[in-house]
Amino acid sequence: MDTNYKIEVKIDIKPTNEGQANDIQVNSDSFSIIINNSDAESIDKIEKAALKLTFPAIRESVSKHLSDVSLQKANEKRQENDFIQENKNQYRVDGEIGRFNFYTHIIYNKSNKCKYNWTVITFYFTFCEKIKN
Repeated sequence: MDTNYKIEVKIDIKPTNEGQANDIQVNSDSFSIIINNSDAESIDKIEKAALKLTFPAIRESVSKHLSDVSLQKANEKRQENDFIQENKNQYRVDGEIGRFNFYTHIIYNKSNKCKYNWTVITFYFTFCEKIKN
């Protein structure tokens, strides 16, 4: 049975005593921005601030998810004595949510020969011989 995924977003707009900083603040698993009262009362400015905040959060979540999927698929393909290595260069995507990167994975056998390399173009594992790194 295939696994379903839940995508959850919570936006909370509330007063704060924190000083204004128009830059996005990144905490362990959340993103925030502080705007002044005038901007909070303006439809255009609050929309702009909300979009400025949500796109980086979406990119970060999608990036982490795709890196996790790559590792999961590598673990599914891995056989005894194989080992998995994270590609040193992240795969870059220019998508609907903007530009983001994520890690892909390679499976090597015990002789250190590449068996599979995760490719994003087809989003399936392919034999290493077909891939030019």
